[in-house]
Amino acid sequence: MITVRGWSASLLLAVSFVVSGCAGTSLKPEAQKAIHSIGIISSIGDELTMQNVPLFRWDQEEFHHEIASWEMDDYAADQIKEHLQGQYRVVPVQYDRAAFDGESIVLDGWEGPAVDGRPIGELVRSHVRGEPADAYLVVVKQDLGAGTSATIGRGFGMFRWPTMLGNLYYAYAGYGMVIIDGRSYEPLAAMQAMDKFETPFNSNFHGKPNHKVTEAYWMEGEGQLSPSKQELLKKEFRLLLAETIPGTLERLKLTAANTSASVP
Repeated sequence: MITVRGWSASLLLAVSFVVSGCAGTSLKPEAQKAIHSIGIISSIGDELTMQNVPLFRWDQEEFHHEIASWEMDDYAADQIKEHLQGQYRVVPVQYDRAAFDGESIVLDGWEGPAVDGRPIGELVRSHVRGEPADAYLVVVKQDLGAGTSATIGRGFGMFRWPTMLGNLYYAYAGYGMVIIDGRSYEPLAAMQAMDKFETPFNSNFHGKPNHKVTEAYWMEGEGQLSPSKQELLKKEFRLLLAETIPGTLERLKLTAANTSASVP
């Protein structure tokens, strides 16, 4: 484990989250200069959750839909690769996506970024195969709260928000990125995705990626989504990724500002 004055690198990463009060930590200049090759890992796109934001707790509804066939992780990795190419050599890697998903995924714990208590660096060491890289960029699900309610989303999903004038509908993408050192497997930086069109003080989503949509995107209950809803939602989630990946990479200090990638 890398230590600095007796503090572990992962502990310093967690402290910087708490002290700064922001949505992540960036690469130090010396760490960024040492990165020439990167492997990309993404584990955010297996499921869609539709949740009712209840006026009363007993009105809570939650519906789950499998969306692995949409290949959202491949899309996220391709978008990231498009932004990194030219500055880094992106190396192909193979990995078990399920290893990077769990009940508890934290970027800012005292022991550093972890999935169900297992450090993400150790997951990379154990579950990633292929050509070694100087660093690994890991994209994981993150929680996204619906205002001051007890409703918490994660990964891809929708909120139905009742108001006095009718329901409001939002599509969201709750995710974050972690950079892992390819030699020590220590975390170098971690960042939650934020929406440049939102602010952290937004009372509904606190700056997290979301779009206001319509009832046409919503499905009541479990079951197979209709082809039209699948097309609407897939396009919306791709757009959320395309809009927020560049800014997240910039805040990580992995890329400079004003890079561009294709938007669907």
